[in-house]
Amino acid sequence: GIDSDNTIKIWQWRQGKLLATVAGHTERIFDISFLGDRVVTCGVRHIRYWTLLGNTLEFREGDFGKSEAQTLLCIGKFARQEPKEGFDDNDNLCFTGTISGDIIIWKKNKLDRIISPAHSVCNEFSFLFFSNEIRLFISLGDDLFD
Repeated sequence: GIDSDNTIKIWQWRQGKLLATVAGHTERIFDISFLGDRVVTCGVRHIRYWTLLGNTLEFREGDFGKSEAQTLLCIGKFARQEPKEGFDDNDNLCFTGTISGDIIIWKKNKLDRIISPAHSVCNEFSFLFFSNEIRLFISLGDDLFD
């Protein structure tokens, strides 16, 4: 949300039923996405991984490791593949586009690697396409050309 609490609401949309409402972060949230059975949010210098517990959400902070926390503009992911024995939803990869134009790849809520620079400094960033078969994604930024 764009309110002062950056409120997150989870709906069972077919029934029009509100399942959970929580304050998302003290900083602005720019994107939200499902990742397996979890919800991921990102924004000003943060990424959070949320789990629905009854009528509330519990989160784990994303771990930037030794890298400085960046403002994250969008979240992308590969589509979920067929379940495999021993498959853990935390193994799903998640990608974020940063305001500096980098792409950060996350695994198990930890920064796995940074693709830098993917774009010049961005005010807008989008992930357009993901392919499980060849592990490919296309990103779009508002790169300025002279």
